[in-house]
Amino acid sequence: MKHLTYVLTAIASAAVALLVVPVGTAGAAPAPAVTTANFAVSATGDSQSVLVKLRDGVFQQVDGALLVVNSAGKTLERVPLSVSGNGKTVPLRSSVAADKKSAELVPLVAQNRHQVSKAKDQAWNNMMAQLNKDWPCASGFIGGGALIGFLLGLLTIVGWPIGLGVGAAAGAYIGYTTCNNGAGWRAAMKWWNTP
Repeated sequence: MKHLTYVLTAIASAAVALLVVPVGTAGAAPAPAVTTANFAVSATGDSQSVLVKLRDGVFQQVDGALLVVNSAGKTLERVPLSVSGNGKTVPLRSSVAADKKSAELVPLVAQNRHQVSKAKDQAWNNMMAQLNKDWPCASGFIGGGALIGFLLGLLTIVGWPIGLGVGAAAGAYIGYTTCNNGAGWRAAMKWWNTP
């Protein structure tokens, strides 16, 4: 129980970083739970908060902190409800379960002005999954388009870099509209048009 404060602070810091810094790993599995002899820490299903479950002791919420108390009533750990780093402090909201054996910690961060809706995020994940699925078929069209664009660029005034880029883009369009009956292109258009 002695290192619970450090583990909770590290996990809360990681949760804050994941919520503030945009990442784009489409379809990635959630982070595994961290389990020790006395507690288990895991991300919730929506990855917006951290869930801590105690084996020995209970949580007590006091002003500005979360206490871990043993069966004799002695405070074993005091977890502050804020995380500091990089000159910034992020407050945490805690919710203690009725049995006092688990607590959920939610970082209270301001909405990022570039944050996208869940629908747009889900459309992105669907698009990336579909494009990856169609890649074996579409890659030949992309390579062929890039080669033709490169050769045409060498023979004209536009130059090979522009010809290569235009050819690859044309090949990607043809490939993703041809392969799998255009499922990749439809997924891309759905993502583009999702608010």
